[in-house]
Amino acid sequence: RQKHPIDDVLDRKLIELAKPALDAKQAVTIELPIRNVDRSAGAMLSGEVAKRFKHKGLREDTIQVKLTGTAGQSFGAFLARGVSFELVGAGND
Repeated sequence: RQKHPIDDVLDRKLIELAKPALDAKQAVTIELPIRNVDRSAGAMLSGEVAKRFKHKGLREDTIQVKLTGTAGQSFGAFLARGVSFELVGAGND
């Protein structure tokens, strides 16, 4: 099996920790560190929300994510309805 850099991106952890929201629409709060190599944070998580709930998404703030550190490019640029991000630290763009 080949190892791809996308296997270990931050969004994989976010999707795993957001399972209660994705599976049963239960509100979750996630707190994790972020680094400047974590690019487009939230895009894959939002893709999962869109795949399951289409354009309707989730209730506001169903998935609340607080990240601490320095965010990479496109931080939270493509968030689905129901996903909110808070950054404590610095953003790249």
